[in-house]
Amino acid sequence: MTLIRIAAAIIRDDEGRFLLTRKHGSTFFIQPGGKIDAGEDAKTCLIREIEEELGIHIDAGQLHYAGRISAPAANEAGATVEADLFHLKLRDDQIPVASSEIEELRWNPPGNTERPVARLSQSIQARFANDY
Repeated sequence: MTLIRIAAAIIRDDEGRFLLTRKHGSTFFIQPGGKIDAGEDAKTCLIREIEEELGIHIDAGQLHYAGRISAPAANEAGATVEADLFHLKLRDDQIPVASSEIEELRWNPPGNTERPVARLSQSIQARFANDY
């Protein structure tokens, strides 16, 4: 079994919805974030990934560690993804846009799976739905 280590953001709007992303060529919506590079810590990875995927620059002070969670990978058969999670509160001037490998953004109500949501993101929504 392959283990994929990632850093992922929990971003919510004023209505309590979770920001999810969908990569080009994928049907699943996932948390913003990505794979941690060799020698990189989770927070540095997430700052880099948020800039690449959402087109916004954030600073380390905006990230608050929320825990670690794992689930079967959505886009890689037979792999497990293990995520270091961070709450990220965006400022009013930080407006996410689909950038780089991201084709679509979605503000997803907790538990809504009318569009395909990866199991990791489903678990995150269930775990943090009341933390708003």
